[in-house]
Amino acid sequence: MKILLSGFEPFNKALTNASEIIVREIEQQDFDFEVVTVILPVIYRDAFQFLHETVKREQPDAIVSLGQAEGRSAISLERKASNKDDVNMADNSGEIRLESVIARDAPESLPTTLPIEEIYKQLQLNSIRVEYSDSAGNFLCNNLFFNSQFTFTACPSGFIHVPLVDTQSDEFPGKPHIPLSEAVQGIEITLKTTAFLLTKPT
Repeated sequence: MKILLSGFEPFNKALTNASEIIVREIEQQDFDFEVVTVILPVIYRDAFQFLHETVKREQPDAIVSLGQAEGRSAISLERKASNKDDVNMADNSGEIRLESVIARDAPESLPTTLPIEEIYKQLQLNSIRVEYSDSAGNFLCNNLFFNSQFTFTACPSGFIHVPLVDTQSDEFPGKPHIPLSEAVQGIEITLKTTAFLLTKPT
């Protein structure tokens, strides 16, 4: 069993990104299955390409992608991806996409294929702050999410937004955050739950 975990580099002149911080912490943990990681550029034309190349090389059994969501105060399990780039904010290359369709001749939205109901249950049982979300935004996180759901049809995949963590409080004053230990535990549980359900006999 192999799970690919991705995060994003910092963006919009920030020095850190919660998703990268968490991925780096996960890299130090031991699991009874294989976890491979990749940190993606916050660039429309490159992010999914980097992920796709990693998937082809590693051939994972599941893909869990993380992104930072300033303003949220819980781990957000994204239910669906939208077929739209539409945010008046530049990526790290300076590109802005407004009212742009991600994939033509594709549905307006695509659902996650991760077992988010069971993940939600396990996170709650372990007192991890968690919520469902029906909007992954229309920036790089949603772009990656939609491309993944459209492309990796034979591999369970999905997207999780993580809030800022306490080690970022000085950089993002006044924004909600959760302890890094809680965020890392939440993603550990997510990976373990996904691996267990994928290997459980049917």
